[in-house]
Amino acid sequence: MASRNLARLLTTAAILVVYSACAFALPNPQIAWLEGQQDALGGKLLDSQAGNGVLRGYTYDQALGVIAFTRAGETARAKAILDTMADLLTPDGAPACWYASYDYDTGSDTFYAPDGLSTPINTGANAWMLQAICYYQAATHDNSYQNLALNQVQRMEALRNTTPGETYGTYQLRATWDTVNLKWDFTSGHNAAISNENQDDMYAALSSLANLTSDATIRAKADAIRTHLANEAWAPSPTSNFGHTQTIFWEGFNYPEIATDCQSWGVLSQGITGPGGEEYFRCLDWLLDTSNPSSTRTVQDYNSILDVDGFDFGSEYGRFVWPEGTEGVVAALLDAAWDLKATDPTRAAEYLEMAAYFHGQTGRIIGADGGIIYSFWETNPGTFHDPENVRYEAVSSTAWYYFNESGVNPLSAVPEPATISMLAFSALSLAGAAFRFRRK
Repeated sequence: MASRNLARLLTTAAILVVYSACAFALPNPQIAWLEGQQDALGGKLLDSQAGNGVLRGYTYDQALGVIAFTRAGETARAKAILDTMADLLTPDGAPACWYASYDYDTGSDTFYAPDGLSTPINTGANAWMLQAICYYQAATHDNSYQNLALNQVQRMEALRNTTPGETYGTYQLRATWDTVNLKWDFTSGHNAAISNENQDDMYAALSSLANLTSDATIRAKADAIRTHLANEAWAPSPTSNFGHTQTIFWEGFNYPEIATDCQSWGVLSQGITGPGGEEYFRCLDWLLDTSNPSSTRTVQDYNSILDVDGFDFGSEYGRFVWPEGTEGVVAALLDAAWDLKATDPTRAAEYLEMAAYFHGQTGRIIGADGGIIYSFWETNPGTFHDPENVRYEAVSSTAWYYFNESGVNPLSAVPEPATISMLAFSALSLAGAAFRFRRK
């Protein structure tokens, strides 16, 4: 049975990669939509959500745009984002390079932090920009932004825990400006929290930069994060502070909530196994298990489109479908399926089928212009509620869908393995067939 499953997996991949490669050569509707969002902000940054009345580009979304445009061969558009972001660096002495978001003034064709100095500086957004620079450099061999990336790592040292102990090497959630004492505040509120999602981001970015520069110091910083995630974030770890049996990543240090992207991004950045042989892929089994009472998987109606199957944020929120997070699960399933194809072909075939199925579910709600909304719930569908019911087409959802269409793991340390691209092409060509099979 195992050999038949492996043969089926590889034969399907070999046949459909040809079809998929041809399809990829055609104009892509998601890229066309992203281009429109960049044109809305003067051809510089991407407007993160269409039609919400605010011309605002989130830093995280700019990173996604760089990776998507680079993959699509639209390097001039990727470079326009990078050049603009380079001009928007925070003042000297700030703990990191970029604010969480920037608003656009159409009259002056300029960008500004929406809340001035009160706009937070987030580890995750800065990590994603660092990863985007590395992805661009690896794909284009243009190293003109490498010094910017190296300087960013140094400036982010203010957010890094360098004290020996359980959180050594981790990066805290954010920093905010103290308007009374006129200095950066690292401790108030949630500022000092340790988000495991952010550690995934930083691990990917530091690993990529270490690969590009052969810098042993940067490599050591990445390794410290990997050790922390295995010892403290992976739920079955005997050194973590909680009694538990679920094979998942917690949402943060000393914070045993459950979040979808801590599972998907954990696999995408860390791989299917940890440094001590931890079976990280089992968090994907947990995500897929509909009998699990704390599962983040949900089915919601979207207007007249019934029973859209996907994932929400996690245990702290209500039930809603989050296309960006759903596509993150798709990417993780694809990545894990490729890595398991030889050792566990049965599980690899299941992951491949489920990746195609969920990608097909997202495909059901794509707008006529190629964009995909941020989130939706079927309860009070006409009532805006953030984050559960944000029915605006969003860069994040659209870019992640494109990543899976084109075979990109955006959290893989560059240079990205070519095998991921082949598997994604092959699996996602099956999306329509898998969806039709499930709907019968």
